[in-house]
Amino acid sequence: MPTGATSECTLHASAVCEPLLDTLVAKFWEDDQVGMQPQSDKTMAEIEAEHLVADRMKITDGRVTTGIPWIRPDHQPQLPPNRAMAEKRLISLERSLLKKPDIQAEYDRVFQSYIDKGYVVRCEDSAARDGDQWLLPHFPVVRHDKATTKVRVVFDAAARQRGVSLNDEMYTGPKLQHDLIHVLLRFCREPVAIVGDIAEMFLQVQLQQQDRRYVRFLWRKSTDEQPSIYEFTRLVFGLKASPFIACRALREVAAQHGEQYDSAARAAVEESFYVDDFLNSQPSVPAGISVRQGVQDLLHMGSFHLRKWRSNSRDVLRSIPEADRAADALVSIDDCSDAASAAVVKTLGVVWDAASDTFSYRYNTPDDQRLTKRSVLSKMASIYDPRGHISPFTIRARLLFQEACILGCSRDDRLPSELESKWQRWFAELPDLAGIKVPRCFKSMERQADTAKLTVHTFTDASAHATSAVSYVRAAPIKKVTIPKLELRGAVLGLRTSKVVSQALAIPVAEHVFWTDSLNVVYWVRSHAKNFTSDVACRVSEIQADTKASQCRHVPGVLNPADFPSRGMKVLDLVGRHTWWSGPDFLTRPETEWPLVELATPPQLPGELKKKPCMTFASQVTPSRLDPATYSTWERLTRVTAWCLRFVQNARRQTATVTRGETHVDTANTSVPLVYVRLPSGHKPRSVVTVPVLTAAEVAGAERHWFAQAQLSAYPATLKRLRAGEELPPSDPLYRLNAVLDATSHPALMVVNGRLKHAVNLPVAGPALDIQHSPVRVYLAHAGQPGQAGCGVDYAGPFYTKQGRGRAQQKRYMCVFTCLETRACHLEMAFSLDTEAFLMAFSRFIKRRGTPSIMV
Repeated sequence: MPTGATSECTLHASAVCEPLLDTLVAKFWEDDQVGMQPQSDKTMAEIEAEHLVADRMKITDGRVTTGIPWIRPDHQPQLPPNRAMAEKRLISLERSLLKKPDIQAEYDRVFQSYIDKGYVVRCEDSAARDGDQWLLPHFPVVRHDKATTKVRVVFDAAARQRGVSLNDEMYTGPKLQHDLIHVLLRFCREPVAIVGDIAEMFLQVQLQQQDRRYVRFLWRKSTDEQPSIYEFTRLVFGLKASPFIACRALREVAAQHGEQYDSAARAAVEESFYVDDFLNSQPSVPAGISVRQGVQDLLHMGSFHLRKWRSNSRDVLRSIPEADRAADALVSIDDCSDAASAAVVKTLGVVWDAASDTFSYRYNTPDDQRLTKRSVLSKMASIYDPRGHISPFTIRARLLFQEACILGCSRDDRLPSELESKWQRWFAELPDLAGIKVPRCFKSMERQADTAKLTVHTFTDASAHATSAVSYVRAAPIKKVTIPKLELRGAVLGLRTSKVVSQALAIPVAEHVFWTDSLNVVYWVRSHAKNFTSDVACRVSEIQADTKASQCRHVPGVLNPADFPSRGMKVLDLVGRHTWWSGPDFLTRPETEWPLVELATPPQLPGELKKKPCMTFASQVTPSRLDPATYSTWERLTRVTAWCLRFVQNARRQTATVTRGETHVDTANTSVPLVYVRLPSGHKPRSVVTVPVLTAAEVAGAERHWFAQAQLSAYPATLKRLRAGEELPPSDPLYRLNAVLDATSHPALMVVNGRLKHAVNLPVAGPALDIQHSPVRVYLAHAGQPGQAGCGVDYAGPFYTKQGRGRAQQKRYMCVFTCLETRACHLEMAFSLDTEAFLMAFSRFIKRRGTPSIMV
């Protein structure tokens, strides 16, 4: 992190998404967008698990006791005996541990401590002697980066016997822990940081007696002994329900004893835990001391002990008993040369240096010189960056992996030499990540929450390779701010990223600003979504649902930090980019000095604006005061035309003779009916009010007028021949339609005289006559070349369908193809409104019906 950061410190979180090209990396891509997935409602299984655990959970003698949420109605699992499998797994484990005596010694020490603390007891009942029971295999997980508990014993509840495992017999339960990104963002909110964890969290929850027989296992101190059966009295690490039960136990303690403690301590228990890890930040040292003590005392009511406390404040550390401080924290209290290095620790997978209060990254170049898709994916996934600080660097690896997928490389074959060289160059930059230092907090000690107003500024961008969004939190006494948006997909991603920050830090969406270097996006967001095509309209609608038009602002591309992750950058270049680490400099200045671009005239967006329905005519038609292009519907055009034709007709004949007070109309004017309205009885009539009404014949005459204009525009030569009584030659475009002149209509119109001659009012119309006729869209256009059918297409829906029993409803659309000659309809299902879904439906249509000459 550059040392020249501005006084108004900022926090930023970014997200990058690219196309998923291999199912192997699907989960890895999902993890990169933690907190951005839509939250779904609880399933019936999760609700049932909550009820089962809540009914059995109680606090007795200062400890939470509960049961396992079994799936079966009798609340007992059905498991076959598996002692032979458990013994086989134990022997295999012992053989592997003999090769690693230090791990074996630690493994035995963990089991002995379990016995000493009463977590497990040796079984002496008849079932233990007969072996007619279920036994859990176990194995070690070694963590060399841990200061304590380097070897953790995991019990394999997923092990199967006759196709059944212990995990199969229990509910998982709902996810009670907060999203990781939420916990980390709240950890960055205030200047005073506090970190700790619960010692052996799962093992502090006591199991009810009837469930203990299902969590038994084999163990022996020496291979010379016979394995003994032990039984857990506490919650086991390895059961799929354990995380839910443990988090539910914390909430139970807070619910029963929380009223005795400060509200800040209760809120910290609710919001600052990620399973057993506690990350919290407070605005001042006294507040930090109070909250830490309150949380520790509150959870002690349930026998949960918090330990390994760390803080960036020496005063907070001095208030903590030495036995509860982290070993490296003891060194960092004193002003000694190795304080900074000693205080570096991983917090939720993120390296945090408490002495400098910064996040950092430490990775080495891999030793394996033979690179495969599997090996590069493993190394790429090991770079943990939940807040996206180094996404401009990691995006390059993702693009390289994408290139390997495109080339069709198998997972374990060596990569092509050219691609391998690119990976080697990327790996060579890993040590340079150590030069990055990201400040944890985005506020200074002097800028307290009651005097600083937090606003979120989100920048988005897109390139041919990726879309990106970066959110900055600005802590300053400023007025109302707005929201930025950048190239539409990036703008939607930016809105979702901004919501994550808003939810985690409780900053209202009204205090967000979205910046974009795309004037097109600014115009889209400030316009009505209905003006655009369906794909643009959907994204614009999502943005407009949560923001105001005034919240979208333009930023020059050179000042846009989201430009970096969308295009990629080397580590050494990234280190010196002040704009990336602290945001654009203008955020530190008053709002009056921020970039301002006024949209004098909306930019033209070819291909994105929805085509307005209109009728078009060739230039040789005599200009008319009635311009069809200015009318939005066919009905409105024809009615206005009918009024005009009536006026012209009335002007050419004598005025109708009307008798006052009678309903009499001159017989010469019977085509213009008049309705006479009498005044109430007792009132002297001043005059007779006449209200004219259009007849169906007049409206039909107006329609024929425009059909005649369209035919004259499109087929002047054909009309001339038909009016002269000549037959149409084979070269005439309407020869195959057997068009004739309908002398019974006025004006005379060309009509189809083939198999459709019995249809009513089916004139041949000119091309591109696209008219919006409520409630359906009517397409009247010639089919192009003779003998080739033209086609109109539109969407209907959405419709909600189920693809199999028990599956969720899916949104589907109907693609309606209409023949422009016969008006026959063909229906195809479309999975969405995007181009790919339409092309799939269109291809199925072509296979069945052939290729149309034109599409409308």
